[in-house]
Amino acid sequence: MSRIRRERLVPPVAPSEAANDRVREEWGRSLDGLGLLLPSDSLREVKTADNVLVLGAGSYPALTVTRPGSRYLCAADVRMGVPMVISATATRVLVSNARFYSSTANYLVRVSASSIVQFIGCIFEKGPNAPMSAVPADEECYVVVESGGRAVFLGCTFQGTPAAGLVVVNLGGAPLVTNVGILGSNTTGQAHQDVTTIFEVT
Repeated sequence: MSRIRRERLVPPVAPSEAANDRVREEWGRSLDGLGLLLPSDSLREVKTADNVLVLGAGSYPALTVTRPGSRYLCAADVRMGVPMVISATATRVLVSNARFYSSTANYLVRVSASSIVQFIGCIFEKGPNAPMSAVPADEECYVVVESGGRAVFLGCTFQGTPAAGLVVVNLGGAPLVTNVGILGSNTTGQAHQDVTTIFEVT
């Protein structure tokens, strides 16, 4: 009986290539452990409360936050679609390091009545021809806070060169002026309406 010689169809892997493969696998596992989302991923609040979404760089669609305790933690250069709506059922929401921009939207963010949100280190900007109004009820501004909604902006920047209009509008008016607080920077040349400005660089 003749003996069949078995030949390797795949050449042996060099030790350096095997080491590189192991490093790549370890990096992949580490990145998976971060739970980093990309613009191609679906932004879903899968739990009934306390969702944490870590967003990688890129442009994301507009979204409505509905769950309490949701946290949107953004890496550098995350551009959120507008408008972002914080619904009335969303309390204890945190959004950090996101950038909101539009040259066409009436507003960039809407905070619904009874919702509570903190924006930390975010950038809000409207293009030069974006809708802006000095009348709060028109809701043509950067951020609309419905009566009863609560929001704080810490280390956030409001920028752009609108010719007129209001930046952050609290529709609750003067009686609820303490529902909205700002500690950050406003270089738009325009004012806020019925908010508590703790300190703002202009």
